[in-house]
Amino acid sequence: MRTGVAAGYRVPNLKERFYVFDHSVNGYKVVGSDDLLPEQNRSTQASLTVTDNRTFNAELSLFHNRISDLIETRDTGERDNNGTVAIYQYSNYARAMTRGYDISLQHALLSGLQQRVSFSYLDARDLELGQALPNRSARNIKLLWLWDARYNWNITLTGEYQSEFYTDVSRNQKSPGYLRWDIKSDYRWNTKLSFYGGIDNINDAVRDPADENDRRPSRGRYSYVGVSYHF
Repeated sequence: MRTGVAAGYRVPNLKERFYVFDHSVNGYKVVGSDDLLPEQNRSTQASLTVTDNRTFNAELSLFHNRISDLIETRDTGERDNNGTVAIYQYSNYARAMTRGYDISLQHALLSGLQQRVSFSYLDARDLELGQALPNRSARNIKLLWLWDARYNWNITLTGEYQSEFYTDVSRNQKSPGYLRWDIKSDYRWNTKLSFYGGIDNINDAVRDPADENDRRPSRGRYSYVGVSYHF
């Protein structure tokens, strides 16, 4: 069991102050602001781990953070390219809170087959307005199965679920949730030559280019194969 209490201080970085992230093809831009104040926070954390140090590991983590002048993006209300591109800008939230928990499990199901599963819950709020903070998904699930089919051949299947989240709380606009699956494999022919391949985003979970609030993956299903040779 572990517990901790901490205080933090973070100045805005160059991206948050000056950078222009132009994603007009997906309907939005994010611009920096040189008026940003540094973030300050106080955090409390606790975790419990149960393990046999061989094939099983489970962990539960709890956290609670209070943040002053949180740096996050806001919708400026301005639009570019005849109203088709939303303009977001980094700004400070005077008082904010994040709290939640993480649960993870790692287990050797069979000889050569490992499973890793994690679930995260986040409650993030603007305490000044009593509203949810934008750009933060409340629920996230990650799944992984790693199979060593032979001593020189492995297959990995991963999945990720992310629930919907607000992109603009004042206008009740959200980015949809999504589930994504990836698979890849590696075959080692000898100590120098190996072959690999896989499919990213098998189920083709991709954003709608007509929706400026959609933050799902920009690249759809993608297959690849390759050869690696070490001299």
